[in-house]
Amino acid sequence: MSTTRAREAGARPTRRPGRSGLVSSLGAGLGAVLLPKCPLCVAAVLSSLGLGATAAGLLAVVLRPAVFTLAGAGLVVVAWAAWRPHARAPSSE
Repeated sequence: MSTTRAREAGARPTRRPGRSGLVSSLGAGLGAVLLPKCPLCVAAVLSSLGLGATAAGLLAVVLRPAVFTLAGAGLVVVAWAAWRPHARAPSSE
């Protein structure tokens, strides 16, 4: 059934999954894999970049608020996506 006929019949055309979902999933997965998870790993990454403990302390002061801001923004996006009307399951009427 073509899109025009589907609209005339009152049916909603189906959406094909786009590349944005794939790209965002791959980006999140790579970020989770590549980011260091423990303090010793962070120290090892910083030392491999030629930065010492002083630089790590200075970076922590700057990065801590940024991490909290990004985490809060992520929670807002998840809550917004769950609250959207078309994200809910259709009612059985």
